Amino acid sequence: MLRFARYLNHHVLQRLNLRVVRSTSLSVLENKAAAAQANAEADPNRLEAQSAALQMRTHTALTQLSDRLAAFEQRLSPRVEAALSQITRVADTAKTAANDHGAALAALAQRVETLHQKLIVPPAVPDPVGLQASILGVVRQLKPARVRGVAKMRIGNQHDGGYVMLDDLSQPTRAYSLGVGGDSSWDLELAGRGIHVVQFDHTPLALPPDHANITFVAKKIVARPEAGGIALAELEAAYGQSPASVRPILKIDIEGDEWSVLQAVNLDDLKPFAQILCEFHDFDQLANEAWRQRARDVFEKLNMAFAIIHVHGNNYRPFVTVANVACPQVLEVTFVNRALYVIEPTDELFPTPLDRPNNPHAPDLILGRLDV
Repeated sequence: MLRFARYLNHHVLQRLNLRVVRSTSLSVLENKAAAAQANAEADPNRLEAQSAALQMRTHTALTQLSDRLAAFEQRLSPRVEAALSQITRVADTAKTAANDHGAALAALAQRVETLHQKLIVPPAVPDPVGLQASILGVVRQLKPARVRGVAKMRIGNQHDGGYVMLDDLSQPTRAYSLGVGGDSSWDLELAGRGIHVVQFDHTPLALPPDHANITFVAKKIVARPEAGGIALAELEAAYGQSPASVRPILKIDIEGDEWSVLQAVNLDDLKPFAQILCEFHDFDQLANEAWRQRARDVFEKLNMAFAIIHVHGNNYRPFVTVANVACPQVLEVTFVNRALYVIEPTDELFPTPLDRPNNPHAPDLILGRLDV
């Protein structure tokens, strides 16, 4: 009974305490609500002020973010443009390389096709009889003659660098030496006889001698006027200081360029010369039709106003035989002006006693009469 009384007493006390707590909490909440209501009634604009402050902070944050984005875009834009430009250049380069590669492949394909045609279809063999006749047409242009009453002489070295020419220096007071190299013996001998010699050579091998009657000009002999060069037609106008009635001498040794130079010059520009001495190269090209045609044109032009009085093969190169026609690869030829001399046939055998082998250690080339 006592235990039940204790239990009942404890249970009643707990319920009483819970009611007190609940009553206290409700009282606190009622007090806070009353205070909030009192504050709201005391400051009706407070909520609006807080809202305005929040909007202002939000606007400020958005403005700062926009400014930062603009600055970042400004810094990034040049880099993007540079990257795009580089990408464009790389693309263009790749496109050009592709085009070049395609062109190279096309050229290679063309070469392969050409080689294939050569292997499958051999080139036509020229008629040997017709080829021989064409070559003889060129060689016949070289048939020598002689000048009535005037002998020949040798001027210059006893071997390479010396030339056989007409023994008549009564008219010339000047000479032109085209192509000097390391040998000026011909020029020096004429200068010693009182003839003014104008030398032309554009190569570093040229060694101009020290003589009062020799003028050296570092220019190339060209077919047509051009910068740094001089054509045959310009020689007299530029360097002819004596009266026009004086007939100069012309020597040409320009290592193969003589063909284009003499082909281009007008015959009237050669007629003032009393004698022309020329070393002709490349007769090993006699099988070439275009080369033969040019050689024929040059000799036919010269033979209209000049006569050949001397020929000599340069034995530094051997004979070449094409279509059973033997010819020196390099040939020295002396022309004289037909208007100044009486020309008549000759039965001379070449080389003559005046000739010397260019190469003293090898036998000279026997040409005979060149009567073909």
